[in-house]
Amino acid sequence: MSRDDASEGIPQTVKRESLIRRIRKHWVAYTYIAPFYILFLIFMAFPIVFSLYLSLHQWDGLAPAVFIGVQNFTRLVADPAFGRALWNTLYIGVLSHIPMLTLALIVAFILDSRFVRLRDLYRTIYFIPVVTSSVAISIVFMNIFGHRAGLMNVLVVSLGLDRINWLGGQGEWIRPVIMTIFIWRWLGWNMVIYLAGLQSIPGELYECARIDGASWPTVLFRISLPMIKPIVLFSLVLSVVGTFTLFDEPFVVAGVDGGPNRMGLSLMVYLYRSAFRYSRFGQAAAVALVMTLMTVLVSVISMWLLRQKD
Repeated sequence: MSRDDASEGIPQTVKRESLIRRIRKHWVAYTYIAPFYILFLIFMAFPIVFSLYLSLHQWDGLAPAVFIGVQNFTRLVADPAFGRALWNTLYIGVLSHIPMLTLALIVAFILDSRFVRLRDLYRTIYFIPVVTSSVAISIVFMNIFGHRAGLMNVLVVSLGLDRINWLGGQGEWIRPVIMTIFIWRWLGWNMVIYLAGLQSIPGELYECARIDGASWPTVLFRISLPMIKPIVLFSLVLSVVGTFTLFDEPFVVAGVDGGPNRMGLSLMVYLYRSAFRYSRFGQAAAVALVMTLMTVLVSVISMWLLRQKD
């Protein structure tokens, strides 16, 4: 008789008693790991379950929640502000990642080369924006793109052109300003990830390329990029996930309403606006669920592409 067959004949009370006996025997170990599970249940599992519950209810934070089914999701589809927030988030995410990841790869490739002096200093300088407050960074860039005395308009006027209302007017320049802040802040983060991948490449490959007389573009596209493809895709996934949670920059630059024509409204600002301005916590939970599903979808597609490349 196998062990599984033998265990099927054991009463459940005996199994329960043996589990309790094991817990009593190893109570010290369970005591050490208990804080993690308690905190996980309070701050992770419960908010997830409660947000799923709220997405099907109408609740203002004070009165009892009223079950309304999927009406929160249908309201999102019919709300033009949600469509604008979704489009702005995708627009900023797609158009900012192409130059950011490209520049991060080029900078990492340069700093990984041996002819650059003070490489540690340059790495620190590029990484400083990552550890700097995003609110402070946004305020600085708001002054740079100021309408009257901003540095960008000083340069524009010096070229004989008219001042540009970067943060006003019809709002056509708000998204480029947010993209500039986003690229400047997270360039160093991706650079460090790429630099770690480049340093894992055997030096013999570069030595062989130098002996063969390969130029640096050839080394970059024929050796470096193929060797760090998984790392590039990994950083792309992290950047896309970070795009869906973009909040500080558009909130500081464009405000809770997203500026003129809601051109600076992101999904996270829309979620905050629904919950804490209009007290529509059920609708905010529905937005959070949509963002989670989109993030999971992007991650699954990226993992599938990674397996295809492998």
